[in-house]
Amino acid sequence: SARQQYDATSSFQNFAGFDGRVNMSDLFDQVFGNAFNTRRHSTKGEDLRLDLHLSFDEAYSGTSKQFNINGQEIKVDFKPGLKNGMKLRVPGKGQPHQYNTTLPNGDLIIHIHVMHRAEWILQDDDIWVELNLPWTDIMLGTKAEVITPEGKIYINIPTNSYPGKTLRIKDRGYPIYGTNKKGALLCKLNASYFDLSSEQLEYIEKVKNAQHG
Repeated sequence: SARQQYDATSSFQNFAGFDGRVNMSDLFDQVFGNAFNTRRHSTKGEDLRLDLHLSFDEAYSGTSKQFNINGQEIKVDFKPGLKNGMKLRVPGKGQPHQYNTTLPNGDLIIHIHVMHRAEWILQDDDIWVELNLPWTDIMLGTKAEVITPEGKIYINIPTNSYPGKTLRIKDRGYPIYGTNKKGALLCKLNASYFDLSSEQLEYIEKVKNAQHG
């Protein structure tokens, strides 16, 4: 209403103080309120945040990085098993207190970004790989080579396996941060097919008939 508008304008004029004797400290506190007081009365400096981009290999194996923070070189050691989205805190390496330098610094908070590789799909602490084999090897069983982040390993494909089956190899997955453990390596079997000769097809026909016999 017009009355409310008048009151709002009137109170603002009184607040501004037309007599020229406004107390600037009080004015500052009223305008900025607790936001300023919180900063002034906090027990440490503000946290400093930065983004760290790592390769898959660096995140998997762990790495060391140098940072220049407030003119000081800081070396940070990262354990194996870093994941995209992790936030790691380095105490006391943030900003000094804005108003009281005798108080402790804030913390350095590092946001982790990991560049993934197409051959490995990470699911929690497990690593998925796709293994392409002839359908005959999948059915008859074989030993297959698998490339892991730590190099080649050989796994046994059991007889009577089937396309789409997933084999789980424990302790061959992604490192679990802060521990000596790893997740599992999950190998999905994909079949490749080839043309059969008439003689080979006769064998398949015999297998089919024996199944129904």
